[in-house]
Order: sequence, then structure tokens, then C-alpha cells
Amino acid sequence: MIKPVINLGPKIDIPASASGQTAEQVAKEFETIFFDLVLKGMRATVKPEVASNALNIYEGLLDSEYAKTVTGSGNFGIKDLILDWMKGVDPLLLTNDSVKQQLSKIKGLEDYRRNAP
Repeated sequence: MIKPVINLGPKIDIPASASGQTAEQVAKEFETIFFDLVLKGMRATVKPEVASNALNIYEGLLDSEYAKTVTGSGNFGIKDLILDWMKGVDPLLLTNDSVKQQLSKIKGLEDYRRNAP
């Protein structure tokens, strides 16, 4: 029996401050990709008068640029949701303020359990 070999590459140690910045960038990029998919889905519901491959490529690139512009100018909350999830999974991403918030949530839960009937 032949076992597949999976090489995940060398482990890279990233300092906590760099991890937080990288996580924020990843969340921002995901928000942009999500908004891009929303725009493309909206465009797919409209039937164009003239359809061509060049027009499809142009509109795809235009939607991508719209997504970058719109997510760069405002906060839709998707980035924050992703960051909160990432911080829950990887405690190294927590800042001092967010550590205090997480600990207060845990303490509040412990108090609730202690006083629950």
C-alpha cells in the first residue's frame, strides 16, 4: 500500500504583533472577496443586451475594483466577525484589551453558572 506524502513546508514562527496585523489583512481581503462575489451575483441576475467574452472579462475586473473601493472606504462588519472568530481560535492574536474582554466574558459565564438554579 502506498501512502501519499504531504509536505506542508517548514514551520514559520511569526511574532504575535505581526500575526495580528496579518490576521487583520486576511480578514480585510476576505471581506473584499466576499463583496466581489456579491457584486458578481447581482450582475448575473441582469441579462445584458450584448454578450461577449470581452465584456464578461471587463465586468469581472470592474466588479473586483468596485469591491476593493467599497470595502476600503467603509466597514461592513464582515472583517470584524472574521477577526473575532480568528481570535477565538488563536489566542496569540488577542491584544491586551481583547484579552480583558475575553476574560470578562469567561468570568461572567462562571458567575452565571455559579448562580444558576
